[in-house]
Amino acid sequence: MKKLLLLLLTSVSLISICKAQETYQISGKINGVKEGMVYMYAHKNPLGELNKLDSCEVKNGKFKFKKDTISDLRLRALSLNQGAVFAQLFLAPGKINVTAYGDSLNVNTSRVKGKGDTKLFEEYLTGFKNYNQEMLNYQQEFREASVSNDIDKIAQIQVETKASINKFSAFAKDLVKKNNNTPVSAFIISSFFVFQTEYPELKEIYDSMGDNAKASIYYKQLKQTIDNARISYEGEQRIAIGKKAPEFALYSIDNKEVKLSDFKGKYVLIDFWSSWCSPCRKENPNIVKAYGKFKDKNFDIVGISLDKEQESWKKAVEDDKLTWTQLIDDNNSTAANLYMVRSIPTSFLIDPEGNIIAKNLRGEELNKKLSEIFAE
Repeated sequence: MKKLLLLLLTSVSLISICKAQETYQISGKINGVKEGMVYMYAHKNPLGELNKLDSCEVKNGKFKFKKDTISDLRLRALSLNQGAVFAQLFLAPGKINVTAYGDSLNVNTSRVKGKGDTKLFEEYLTGFKNYNQEMLNYQQEFREASVSNDIDKIAQIQVETKASINKFSAFAKDLVKKNNNTPVSAFIISSFFVFQTEYPELKEIYDSMGDNAKASIYYKQLKQTIDNARISYEGEQRIAIGKKAPEFALYSIDNKEVKLSDFKGKYVLIDFWSSWCSPCRKENPNIVKAYGKFKDKNFDIVGISLDKEQESWKKAVEDDKLTWTQLIDDNNSTAANLYMVRSIPTSFLIDPEGNIIAKNLRGEELNKKLSEIFAE
């Protein structure tokens, strides 16, 4: 009986310890602020949707949230008087301290101290803040260089921007690989990797996560993103230079079915455009010029409009004097989806065997490429 009682007491103690380890306490100081209310939000997803959870008073610049159980949504945001977010943190068991400054109350100046996942996320967030500031600086420099038409400066900024992206990407990937069994890494993948990483590497990192990371809501939310990345990657591979151009069948301006294979044996420019697309309309005179120059040299064009209103399409064809084959992809965007068209104008140059040999040639680039092909 004594042994049974001891066993029960031991079990209760272990349960209490486990529960204690899953609680947190957030306290902080806002220098320069005497009073107010600090509101706590949970990030419902990596894109930043917020859900208000709790609030506490600021007294003499200090605030404290009572201990609470850690939920599945671990990323928290704090704001003063429901204003802009001044701190972001990732929950971990134990005490979390926040220091903020009322004269510059924002996530860039606030600091968070804690253990475990809290510390790991702060390391990532510090790196991201520095990276984000670099991107803002480059954007400003790029605008100034564009106004002054400083071509050399623009080229330099582009090189430096790419180097900065690569540097931060390497930092984030290293952080995730060294800490692949935490919800923090699952969140980092959701918020950054999906935009900067090719699908094969993204899938490899996703699959390498440990059980703790896989159990988090952030990992579960990733599944659809990973599936979308796979579809996009496979689509891009389908239309890579050197691949066979996907077949399609659409209806022409005179309501006849036309297939890409009808043009086999010719060099063909597939041009996706629309009447409402200003850059497309500005590019049309260049395409008209190229067609007039090379149409008698085994070259043809297939225009594919994404217009929904056929009258607008037909009027634009007439106004811009587009005399080559004109098709419309206005129902299910069959051809646009096949060719992964995400913006227009988009074009593909196909050789007589039906292979994609170039993409998005515009203006002088199109003329130069066709001149090389048909050089006498």
